[in-house]
Amino acid sequence: MKFTDKTLAPIVLLISTIALIGVQWLSTGVDGETDSITHYQIARYAFKYPSFFLNHWGKPLFTILASPLSQFGYSGAIAFNLLCGLLSAWFAYLIAKRLEYRHAWVAIIFTLFTPVYLFIMFTSLTEILFSLVLIASIYLFISKRFFAASILISLIPFARTEGMMYIVLFIPALIWMKQYKSLPFLLTGFILFSISGWPMYHDPLWFFTKMPYSSAGSDLYGSGSFWFYMKEMIFILNYPLLILFITGLSVIVFNLRTGVKNLSDIKNVTLYFLIIPAFLGFILAQSILWWQGMMGVLGSTRFIACVLPLSSLIVLAGFEWIMEKAKAMKFIYFVLATFIITLVVYKPFTYDKIPMKTGINFAVMEKLTDWLKTSSYSKHKALYTDPMYPFYMDIDPFDQQKCFKVYTFENIDPASLLKPGELLIWDAQFAGYEGHLPFDSLMKNNNLRLLNIFTPSESFTIIGGSKYKLAVFMKAPRDTTAAVYKQFYLNDFEGSLTEEQMKFVSTEKQSSGKQSILLTALNTYSPAAEAKLQNLPGAGTISLRATARILNPSQSEKGQIILVLSIDDPDHKVYRYIIAKDSETAYTSGEWFNITLTDVVDRNVPENGNYKVYVWYTGKEKVFVDDLKLEYMQVGYE
Repeated sequence: MKFTDKTLAPIVLLISTIALIGVQWLSTGVDGETDSITHYQIARYAFKYPSFFLNHWGKPLFTILASPLSQFGYSGAIAFNLLCGLLSAWFAYLIAKRLEYRHAWVAIIFTLFTPVYLFIMFTSLTEILFSLVLIASIYLFISKRFFAASILISLIPFARTEGMMYIVLFIPALIWMKQYKSLPFLLTGFILFSISGWPMYHDPLWFFTKMPYSSAGSDLYGSGSFWFYMKEMIFILNYPLLILFITGLSVIVFNLRTGVKNLSDIKNVTLYFLIIPAFLGFILAQSILWWQGMMGVLGSTRFIACVLPLSSLIVLAGFEWIMEKAKAMKFIYFVLATFIITLVVYKPFTYDKIPMKTGINFAVMEKLTDWLKTSSYSKHKALYTDPMYPFYMDIDPFDQQKCFKVYTFENIDPASLLKPGELLIWDAQFAGYEGHLPFDSLMKNNNLRLLNIFTPSESFTIIGGSKYKLAVFMKAPRDTTAAVYKQFYLNDFEGSLTEEQMKFVSTEKQSSGKQSILLTALNTYSPAAEAKLQNLPGAGTISLRATARILNPSQSEKGQIILVLSIDDPDHKVYRYIIAKDSETAYTSGEWFNITLTDVVDRNVPENGNYKVYVWYTGKEKVFVDDLKLEYMQVGYE
């Protein structure tokens, strides 16, 4: 049997489908951005709350199409994205055939196994549907089905707002092909959704006037380098595809003069009017938005998934050029093709992102809800800000009898939003940073009782600079004397030092007393505070705060001073490892400052475990350490 594009393409698609199903089967958790959870929740409950079908933030086209499969849970929402991804790969193949590529079937592999595209397929984010609408519209165009192409591309802003640029992009392409009658159909989507949204928004221009993006988002997320996406291409495509992409783009640019001379050919019009501008234009637009901090857009590699099926066509041009050079030597041709394709398929699995495992922040919320479900507070109504809360509680996030969401607490006392006994599920990102509700303000609130705190197994910093954690509060009078940290350990390094530690005592600088500990490249660890977990004060779970006084004479060397909390099991295997770096604190070189670490410690987990707190210096110069202090506060006090 002779294999051709016509026979290979369905086989490759089928094998890829089985592989993707296998990856989902092996996945053990949920990861990605919390937007994925929110999009799923909107789609999942749209039949119960029909206005969600036209929810602007949720993206109406996505909600309408994803809602049937979302009724089967989050796995159903992922199945929808997998289906969209497979269809996008098939349209990439069909376009490659129209472009007369000899190895058109390879476009399926180049689409599905582009790292970021593959990762996003296992979420409920909108980028995959967007990419499908875009590449399907381009296929209809190259197939000279101009009316259908115009109608389909008119729907793309309702998959993602950035789609407006593609309606504009199709205008010159249609005009060049003298398809003037198709131009009015570019308004189809706006007309349909304007009419559909009238009962809800009472505004025919609701798509523009009810835009959910504002300068507030820009204030939160800030801005970044114009070159952010260019630098991230190694992550987005990885080396095999990136090398092929650069090769393919070079070939296309080299052939530009020939292509321009033959712009009566639909293939050249599609390539030079749509495919290349659509891909590069999207990256340029996202780069400008992030650089200028516009529309509340956070720089994220996930956005590029919108156009990655188009990149597969550019990558394929590079693959074609390489294969053309090798075709005279059949053995080398076969080995080279096999090597490239195998490497492309293999590379995404080296990122340790698939099969999906529970993300580090998702795991904390899962731990919180596992605790809450088995506690006496499981039936209490809760105020939340993070959509992961109702997701892991497996409750309707829009059922006001069980929970309700608040987006901002600016100038609001959170206790005023709660009835006695109701819960506040606080998180560092959405409540603390975006919602303007600092954790310390809750600890000073006389009407909120702290029930528990949850932290990740390895600490990480959120946007805004705080350490990620979750906390559960209940509206109830509290014991104010328990809501303070109490010191139980202090080492000022004035005495009780071993003979070895005395070698590194310095009288050159001191925060208190007459001496401190000098850390250098030869002496990297300070004396530690260490003992059995069960020797910690309090009972059960406590909030442990460690502080050390630091003096760093260097003006250039920052980020090398680390305060460490290590918790080991009885066999001295690390159970938890929490750090705080000096770079997370604003300080002046040559002046003493505090480096602080706060975390929740269960005195009984692991059983017979040990804790150790110390300062670790990884630099090449010198720093001074003084006054290592430990404090605790009981969690879950009455």
